[in-house]
Amino acid sequence: MKARFILIAALCAVLCAAGCARPALREENAGSPDAPSAADLPENTAAPETESTPLPDVPSAADLPENTAAPETESAPLPDTPSAADLPADTAAPEPESVSAEPDVPVEVPTLIAPVEETVDPTADFIDLSAVSRSTAYAELSFLAYEPSLYVGKTIRLTGSFTSAYDEELGETFYGCEIADVTACCRQGLDFAAAPAYAALVAELSQGEKITVQGVFERYELQGITLYRLGGAQITR
Repeated sequence: MKARFILIAALCAVLCAAGCARPALREENAGSPDAPSAADLPENTAAPETESTPLPDVPSAADLPENTAAPETESAPLPDTPSAADLPADTAAPEPESVSAEPDVPVEVPTLIAPVEETVDPTADFIDLSAVSRSTAYAELSFLAYEPSLYVGKTIRLTGSFTSAYDEELGETFYGCEIADVTACCRQGLDFAAAPAYAALVAELSQGEKITVQGVFERYELQGITLYRLGGAQITR
């Protein structure tokens, strides 16, 4: 009995001491209260979380109902252009404008006249070389110089430049009428002996003066040399 009393007394003393010590601890910690740690909290009490500003919820495609499409970006509507399929069956598509062509104007095409081939008949009794082109006359005189015997006794007329030259070896003055070819590099001509009525005219002619001479083509001998000329020639300026 006495032992139980002593145990109760000791237990009361311990409890009293613990009760006196707890108010003192409260007074010491009153100035700076410490946040309770996770160890001081009961087992079923979670640590306080830091407050944050809540963000607005954006619905995702998964949160939307099945028949609700995601919002599309707005764009300015474009004007509709009717296609050929949208037009009525009896409406033809517009054709591009075309510039009207000017009426056809007949163009006059000049008629080309083929040049007449000039020929000289060496068998004719009269050969007029003044009536043909210079190239034709030059060709005929070249042939005459090669075959002079074919022209003996024929009357020949020629228009060209007057020439005169004195041959010291023969002691004779020769008068002639000559023409140049188309390139003016070569010359061909005929010697002539003027008729007595034209002797004075021949004396007045200048070298290179244009004349027309007509006479009979003849053969003659001079100091043993056979020469050819127009005898009894008539000269006109």
